[in-house]
Amino acid sequence: MTILTTSIPDAIDAIVALARALDLTVGGDPLEVFDGWPGPQAPDNFMQVGGIDQTAASGTQEWMSLGSTNGIAPARDENYTIKCGVFCFVGGADADATSTTDDAQKTARDNAFTIVRAFETGLRENPKLASATAGDGLISGGLGTGWVAFGGQIELQETDPTNPRAGMGREAVVLFEVGIFKRLYSN
Repeated sequence: MTILTTSIPDAIDAIVALARALDLTVGGDPLEVFDGWPGPQAPDNFMQVGGIDQTAASGTQEWMSLGSTNGIAPARDENYTIKCGVFCFVGGADADATSTTDDAQKTARDNAFTIVRAFETGLRENPKLASATAGDGLISGGLGTGWVAFGGQIELQETDPTNPRAGMGREAVVLFEVGIFKRLYSN
């Protein structure tokens, strides 16, 4: 009998694969997508799946049944969110070198939300999180069924004046969650 403890690792893999498959760009440059914290040499613009404030995912599990009854396999429901973030930095002037830092803040914010909207659209178009790593989909495939949705907490952070980079430009960070419910079955 195979018992799937959790679908969290598969979900993170599928979200990373989906974000990378979208081939998003910022200012014509490809957006890098990281599985977890990108490290101190992160590029100016990137998406991070998991590892936001050291938390990749959080949620709950509830057993529906512990043993086989009437030939029905044990089942467990899990409901969790995966924390993601989009980080965009724009130098003190926009590309035309005539803009103010206010314009740079707006550009950074607009860039971040453009990426978030594109990711949400990609998730809506692929609600089963099908990918090379998840086969026919995290939600319908494997041992169980469920749903995935963009939503939960969303937060915008803008340039921190104590950050040494604040004198070089403006940053916008959009933190958001991908919510997942999955009923896990044993076989």
